[in-house]
Amino acid sequence: MKTKPKPLPGKATRIHRQPTHEEIDNQFCFTPRQFRDRYGIGRTAYYNEVNEGRLALKKIGNLRRIAKAEAERWWNDLEIKGRNGRAA
Repeated sequence: MKTKPKPLPGKATRIHRQPTHEEIDNQFCFTPRQFRDRYGIGRTAYYNEVNEGRLALKKIGNLRRIAKAEAERWWNDLEIKGRNGRAA
């Protein structure tokens, strides 16, 4: 039976934990992944929205963030389309 190797002495181990929905709701901005998970869209749709200028990103150094107010504005501006592709 295989066992996990023990960490080397003096080496810190990181535990990565996804924030809960409640923690995300209390944030003032989202990471791209949090935004996609919250609004149920994929990577391609997300990048299409950004590239078309319908979703504004904030750049903090090398990080990209979506302000909560911007996410809510984007959500409220979405058109609801029926099966035929026309606005309902």
